[in-house]
Amino acid sequence: MKLNHFTLLLLLIATACVSNKETPHADADSAIPVSIQNLASQQLPNEILLSGSIEGKTTVNLAFMVPGKVEYISHKEGETITNGQLLSRLELTSYTLNKELSDVQVVLAKDEFTRLSLMYKAGSLSESDFTKAGMAVTQAELQKKIQEKNIADAHIYSPLNGVLLSKQTEVGEAVSAGVTLFVVADIRKVIVTAYIPEGELHQVAIGQMAEVHISALNQSFPGKVTDVGAVADMVSRAFTVKIEIDNKDLLIRPGMIAEARIAGNRNEHDILIPTESVVHDLNNQNYIYIADIKQQKAFKRKISLGRIVENKIQVVSGLSTGETIVVDGQSKLADGAHITIIK
Repeated sequence: MKLNHFTLLLLLIATACVSNKETPHADADSAIPVSIQNLASQQLPNEILLSGSIEGKTTVNLAFMVPGKVEYISHKEGETITNGQLLSRLELTSYTLNKELSDVQVVLAKDEFTRLSLMYKAGSLSESDFTKAGMAVTQAELQKKIQEKNIADAHIYSPLNGVLLSKQTEVGEAVSAGVTLFVVADIRKVIVTAYIPEGELHQVAIGQMAEVHISALNQSFPGKVTDVGAVADMVSRAFTVKIEIDNKDLLIRPGMIAEARIAGNRNEHDILIPTESVVHDLNNQNYIYIADIKQQKAFKRKISLGRIVENKIQVVSGLSTGETIVVDGQSKLADGAHITIIK
């Protein structure tokens, strides 16, 4: 019995020794294979490339201010319009009849006021009744003005020289007051609305010149930066840039896609990393994994990104030359993970 206990004790000690010897192999097996890259400074091209879409410099939504049935539409979408030109009209029969009725009411009220004025001067009419007669004339005249305004509001005129961008109704359709039916735009000057990453914002300023290429026309046009957004989009973290282009021949139309080149403010030497090496969290924050060769570990670090140059992206902050980053295998990593370097 004592021998059996002694034998069991020896077996437990032997098992522990074997387990201790195998631990390093287990750690080695759990290391994640990654590829790495040493960081060096590179010169960036001295220009900013932006993509955006064309908008009219001035865009106006138009609606009837009274309800009715559409009787007339002057233009089709895309056609040129002039300031003050009639675009559409409602059927006017009911509004015209109301106007004629108000004209009659004005005549009757004035005749009654004239008759009562004579009575008032003769002392046979009280002052309050005379005042009421005067108010009846005023009321009739105001009602006439309302009917005149209703007729005017049953017409839509273009407020500018430009193009009819959108038509949301047809002749014969019943429409409500205040509902946008037409969209017009002044396109003698057009605007390219594009977005720039926060890391490149310092490269663009109001007044800078740009070359804008419109692929639909296969032409390039000179433009000028007229606005740089002060607040970034909460999701993309990009800022709005607006570029104005002269469009005297009206060739450029809203909705066309534009590519803009803007000369940067300085020649840059900065860090470029492969775009696929960047990882993102649920808040769309950008990270990179730094490889610590001595510890054989990878550590997560937040970075700010700039512009894309071919298949690489500029790092504005968060990295320094001489550091080593993980460029392959990072999707399997967590902060402080053990790594093994592969070619």
